[in-house]
Amino acid sequence: MIGINTAVIASAHGIGFAIPINSAKPVIKALIAGSRIARTSLGLFAVSLTPQLADVYDLPVDRGALVTRVDVAGPAERVGLEPGDVITSADGRPVKDVHHLHDRMAAHKAGDPFILQVWRNGQALTLIAVLEEYQ
Repeated sequence: MIGINTAVIASAHGIGFAIPINSAKPVIKALIAGSRIARTSLGLFAVSLTPQLADVYDLPVDRGALVTRVDVAGPAERVGLEPGDVITSADGRPVKDVHHLHDRMAAHKAGDPFILQVWRNGQALTLIAVLEEYQ
């Protein structure tokens, strides 16, 4: 199996969207075991930073998760993340795009510390957030 279909746009000649099987496996195992599924959150919105986007914003990094919004009183705001920051690493592993960031968070539970490497205004910063349960 490659993935699990999640949505199909019938009017677009059957174009569909799927969750990759490696993302679905832990959820399936937890559901079979009768566990509650709880997602973690940093309390922010981000987009994947591409070389083209980095060029537009004149950024020296061209991969990562570009923070576009930070929730008031969320974990990201509490550690000082700001719109325009680029998350380049999470828990010591490179963040190539927003999907890598989500994958890193999925490996943690609410209350876990989450170490972020961030690029802001020509500086590399290390921030440690405490993940919350996604509401």
